[in-house]
Amino acid sequence: MSLPGQTIGVSAFTDPLMEAVHLTRSQLSLAYLIGTLASSLLLTPAGKLYDRYGARVMAITSAAILGSVLIFLSYTGRITDHLSLSTTQAMAMTAFGFFVLRFSGQGVLTMTCRNMAMKWFDQFRGLVNGMQGPLVALGFSMAPAWFGGMIGHWGWESSWRGMGFFALFVFTIFAWIFFRDNPEDCGLIPDGKPIRLNKHSKSFPLTHEMELKEARDTISFWAIAMTLGYSSLFVTALSYHHRAIFASAGLEVDSTIKFFFPLAAVISVILKVVGGILSDKVSVRTLLYIFATGHIFSAAGFFLLSTPVGLWLLIIGYGIGGGFFSVLAGVCYPRLFGRKHLGAISGLSMAIIVFSSAIGPYLFSLINDFTSSFTSAFYILTVLIAVLLVMAAKTVNPQIKEVH
Repeated sequence: MSLPGQTIGVSAFTDPLMEAVHLTRSQLSLAYLIGTLASSLLLTPAGKLYDRYGARVMAITSAAILGSVLIFLSYTGRITDHLSLSTTQAMAMTAFGFFVLRFSGQGVLTMTCRNMAMKWFDQFRGLVNGMQGPLVALGFSMAPAWFGGMIGHWGWESSWRGMGFFALFVFTIFAWIFFRDNPEDCGLIPDGKPIRLNKHSKSFPLTHEMELKEARDTISFWAIAMTLGYSSLFVTALSYHHRAIFASAGLEVDSTIKFFFPLAAVISVILKVVGGILSDKVSVRTLLYIFATGHIFSAAGFFLLSTPVGLWLLIIGYGIGGGFFSVLAGVCYPRLFGRKHLGAISGLSMAIIVFSSAIGPYLFSLINDFTSSFTSAFYILTVLIAVLLVMAAKTVNPQIKEVH
């Protein structure tokens, strides 16, 4: 249900919205950037509300807000014409719409659904996360075709309006019936059975439910959050500029797109399952190393994109990054810091992810403008990856430290 608030969902509506509100592509992109950055500032407080009110309330509320803003956005063209809005006023209106859309869809609803699933499992948390992965990947891979088909059949306004009413009157009822925050609230326990003192329990003990302030004081939190932020920056920038990037590397754009994204998606889906299962057996540090290795491949492939080996490196790295992203975002925080304050902790992490996704495309645009080449971003990417590897090396489980 969060797809309409994700970049891949918004992109299908960019061209008709741009025409309807009489903005250029740059002006609409700036409005999107402003709205996304503003939404990131409220995700940590939203995470604290999640800890207070639980998944059921937050899912219903965020879905209702998402539905409302989709309906609002469907009328922005008519509002622009009826009120004869200036360019500045039209940009402000669409920036506000993007702010609410990104906050409710990409931010709160995504965070709520991910956290709820992870709070219901302990020993099988990674396995469950891995099982969710292919379903999420399928939804994202099919989104452009779904939304494009809807727009072609009903038009962009009716399509947004229909999704808005679905979120308001169908998904909110679904969330009210099925969403629950903690298994203990239902007289159950995580995994559905008592924890056995097996190797898993000894390797990943939970001795203290850490608050946001305590989590922020650990390098482990920042290693995970900044790694996820880097991935969001790079993947969003590549997705946003992929046609220009492929063209500048001398590749045939349409055939490369048909080859690149499906193959990367297959690798990503496989690794989501493998990564989920693996995360129940290895340390967070190992997961960070694997994730960083994927982005080393991506950065090298990005730099060598004009060569066959470069394209393959980028595909493999892109697939590894996509496969392990949900593992880091879903499994690591409850393992290291507990479930009680998971909303606040993951809320700050989500804020970093959303912020990074906002500046990624703009950063690549600036680099291309100043250097006449996207590949110059390689040097910045290399420095960032080196920093992430140092942070990964210093990552420890704070729960184990407390045991000793």
